[in-house]
Formats: sequence, C-alpha cells, structure tokens
Amino acid sequence: MRYLIDTNILLFYASDDFDSLTSDVLQILDDYENRIYVSSESVKEAIHLFQNNRIKTKKWKSARDIFSFIENDWGITIDYIQKEHLYTFAG
Repeated sequence: MRYLIDTNILLFYASDDFDSLTSDVLQILDDYENRIYVSSESVKEAIHLFQNNRIKTKKWKSARDIFSFIENDWGITIDYIQKEHLYTFAG
C-alpha cells in the first residue's frame, strides 16, 4: 500500500515522539511492505523548523541531514510537487 504522510507525522517520527502517533500510524510506518511518501513541502517545513530551533532531534545534526534520514535511513520517498498538482489543488 502507498501512503503520503504529513509534516506532523514526519516530525513526531523524527523526534521519537511515538506517543503522539496512533497505533495505526505506527503500524503503517513499521510495515516494510508499505511505500511511504512525504511531500517536498513537508520536508521544506521540517528544514525551516529545524533551522529556527523549533524542533529538536538527535537524528539531525544539520538541515542537510534531513534528506539523508528521510530517504536513506527511513526509506521514505520525497514526492516533489509539480505544477500539475497545484492546478488540481486550485480546482
């Protein structure tokens, strides 16, 4: 199954705040048969929050570490927003 996670799930997962995630979400994230995606906008938000010391996690030493952890360590695919997506969103 394919899932697109939002910024909150990404940040709770990154900070090991598993109490803020439901058991269903944790089960989805832990199931290796699932394909997990995160929007590039969510990654952008995470970078912004990290750079402004709004989030703390031992996993990320720098903003550039965010990409490596998401794609390599967690196996989450970053889904980049395209112009067509914005047109669809605009209706």
